[in-house]
Amino acid sequence: MFGSVKQQSLGQLQHLLENHVHHMDGSVLVAMLLRLAKLRPPPPRQAKEQLLPEIWHHLYPHLQTLQLHELSLALWAAAKLDYNQPALYRICLQLFLRQLDSAPARHVSNVMYALAAAPLHNAAQHDLRVLPQLLPAFVKLAEAGEVNPQDVSNCLWALAKLNLQPYSTDKRKILAAMQSQLHSAAPHSSSSSSSSSKFATRSGS
Repeated sequence: MFGSVKQQSLGQLQHLLENHVHHMDGSVLVAMLLRLAKLRPPPPRQAKEQLLPEIWHHLYPHLQTLQLHELSLALWAAAKLDYNQPALYRICLQLFLRQLDSAPARHVSNVMYALAAAPLHNAAQHDLRVLPQLLPAFVKLAEAGEVNPQDVSNCLWALAKLNLQPYSTDKRKILAAMQSQLHSAAPHSSSSSSSSSKFATRSGS
């Protein structure tokens, strides 16, 4: 029933929520949140105001069951949708940090992006304890060669957006990782008109 959420239109997502939401688990609800964030054109404000609280209401009881990548994508999608729900950011972030040691660069950069892109009145992005945990984890992955150019781009964008200055040694390591990965970047690809569109495409993988 829910296998094709990634291809659903706004109207189809609304229909699923209205008729089948009580049969959805956390994974399906995160997939719906992600699909809303990737809709083009973006969903109108009225639709977001209707759907996002409904998704959150049913997702909340499932948060403890979400896997690492689902927590990352829930944060990314909520921020992309400019959703003002402080509890979502706070709880998903806490659960993600518990598993940070096993998080790949893609998910760490998703979370950094989310913190920077979330509505300003969500306090999680201003929590001084968060970035000091995320950034060293990302730098460690960069040193191990486990990041790609998009991961680095998201990390640097988040740091700039939050007006944070990493240690110069960390910055050099991150930039060195980007330099070593430049051969895999495709700035002239017709399928990637901007860094944000490339990020959105990759986040659904």
